[in-house]
Amino acid sequence: MSKTNTLQGRLGNQFFINVAASLLAEKHDLYIDYEHGDDVRPLFPLYVGTQRYPDTITVTDENYIDLYNKETLHTNLSFHDYFQSTKVTMLTHHYVKSKLRFSYPKNNEAFLHVRLGDVAQWNPGVHHYLDILATLKVDRVYLATDSPDHPIIQQLLKHKIELYQGSPIDTILFGASKRYVLLSHGTFSGMIGYMAFDSTVYFVKENEKTSWDWNGGNGKFNIFEGKYTKHGTFIAV
Repeated sequence: MSKTNTLQGRLGNQFFINVAASLLAEKHDLYIDYEHGDDVRPLFPLYVGTQRYPDTITVTDENYIDLYNKETLHTNLSFHDYFQSTKVTMLTHHYVKSKLRFSYPKNNEAFLHVRLGDVAQWNPGVHHYLDILATLKVDRVYLATDSPDHPIIQQLLKHKIELYQGSPIDTILFGASKRYVLLSHGTFSGMIGYMAFDSTVYFVKENEKTSWDWNGGNGKFNIFEGKYTKHGTFIAV
């Protein structure tokens, strides 16, 4: 049967890998076993088809589009990559939007996801967030983070910003419900952006100072560029 390997990634990587697999499984009606699928299903209805075959081929970022473009497929698929390249995420972003129909209340609020932890050195800093907020007229601002005691967070909380502390799933859905969404580099923020259909989404412009996987600009991470919300493109700042 077909299966996914989430490469020991956390929820963000699990989401992008399994959603990319679900898209191909649905197109080719494949029976598939999702590693960490139960962690992703509260956010997205992963597809399980009926077809099993004696042979299996490995799916990577490099051959994903070719497999997607096939009219028929008579083999199992083993997913073994992160599936965060431009071509793949253009498909998965549209796939997520086609499957999910959240009904969010109208609000004039903003949400910040500030990832720090082991990647704090790549954070763009307090003024990155404050400069964006200064251009907006909002009633309330919320912030979620993995490091509430970090000096960056403590400085932000002095600016009438409220700390939100919930489960990972609750944080994603809460953040995606806000009119303005300010994201960090990384897949957890990416999930929030993909769920935020009725929001204006700001993300960190990638460079060697803000992206731990920059690799001279040749990395495979590209889950933000070129994506759209109801109100327009994701905005790089």
